[in-house]
Amino acid sequence: MIKVVNLVSVIVAPVVVIYKEINVVSVVIGLALLASLVWAVWRSKSDTTAPSV
Repeated sequence: MIKVVNLVSVIVAPVVVIYKEINVVSVVIGLALLASLVWAVWRSKSDTTAPSV
């Protein structure tokens, strides 16, 4: 997962540098990305029991 986070940060960094203005769209996108990150961490820490067949 660390490799994925590093790859995403390398891809997103130029976009962040180009668009320095903060507007409603960037806040909404940031909140959506934060929510997906929180969901992914929560999902990875949840109990993973395989269903019995």
